Amino acid sequence: MELTYNAAFNKLCQLVANDEQNIANLTELVKQTSGIVEGAPPNGFHILYSGETPKKERCTDVVKAVGNDPDAVHVIHVGRSEVGKLCNNELFRGALQKAIVRDVLGDRRPQAGDFPALNRRMQEVRNGRNGTVDSSPRFEQPDNAIWDIASRKYVEAAQGDFRVLAPGPIDPLSVFTKSELPALLNNERVGLVDGMSRTGLANILDRSDSVQEGMAVLNAVFSANSLHQVNLTGIAITDFRDYLDLSADRLQDGFKAHTQQDLAALKETCLSEKKGRLFSTQERPASDPAQGYSGRIVAASPLHVVQEIGANCLVAHQKFKLGSPVQIGAKAQIAYDREGAKVLQDQKKQQQSRSATR
Repeated sequence: MELTYNAAFNKLCQLVANDEQNIANLTELVKQTSGIVEGAPPNGFHILYSGETPKKERCTDVVKAVGNDPDAVHVIHVGRSEVGKLCNNELFRGALQKAIVRDVLGDRRPQAGDFPALNRRMQEVRNGRNGTVDSSPRFEQPDNAIWDIASRKYVEAAQGDFRVLAPGPIDPLSVFTKSELPALLNNERVGLVDGMSRTGLANILDRSDSVQEGMAVLNAVFSANSLHQVNLTGIAITDFRDYLDLSADRLQDGFKAHTQQDLAALKETCLSEKKGRLFSTQERPASDPAQGYSGRIVAASPLHVVQEIGANCLVAHQKFKLGSPVQIGAKAQIAYDREGAKVLQDQKKQQQSRSATR
């Protein structure tokens, strides 16, 4: 039976009291602790996050701000899970720091020149990173780091719908890709992910030539979808209410002004006229070779648009032989990245204009 936070904390206290807080014991304690979120509201949603927003704010900082809002109790994140509370506990963090010092230096007291090595080892054990700071690149096989374990357990224990806040290109070695997404696709208690069915997303992975290709397509889908939501709501550390209130219906209404322009960009970027096209529901001719296939762009909603991008990556790969899902998924991502850059540029111009008039 997995440990609750209170039981895990008591075991942590015993480790500290017996001076047994080494890396192996602390990692094992994380593995033994439940990923469930006690008291999670039935009408809430889980949120996963990766990277940063177009405003260059870290998504983890945005979610932390959401977590501190008493009116956002319906937002369920890893920090609220039993294992997340353990990893964020001050005693656990202190015990891990002491374990790192002992692992690197033995019984010797740290000196100024030791801190780079200590920071590097901490990043490796806690975050799976090959460097001394939180922005250091991840190792090729980082999924046994403490936060990988905690995040995976949180997703495995989840029940209900998910949102993904990852508007930039998603690192294929990120916690999201390596630990959370596989657990998400395998969790049959999960319903929708940003309005898309979990089973549909899992099918994209199953139909890809390799796990690497499938993950690249899914990352492009999640990133493009998230970027639209971020652009529509302007989510930030100090302004996230519209994002939290966003529903598929509201997203439909708010997106109408962008639909035609974005679809044109997607069609031009993903598939050329000579090789075949992506058609919206209204545009699809009877002679289209993909007639009857369910994977088509629906112009009304970006939730559907990005869902169908993933499907059409596979249509293009399997029927039109246009290249791998990775290549086409990356091209779709470029189209959305351009839009994000334009939005950010427009925001800066508006700020400069307001400053000039003061």
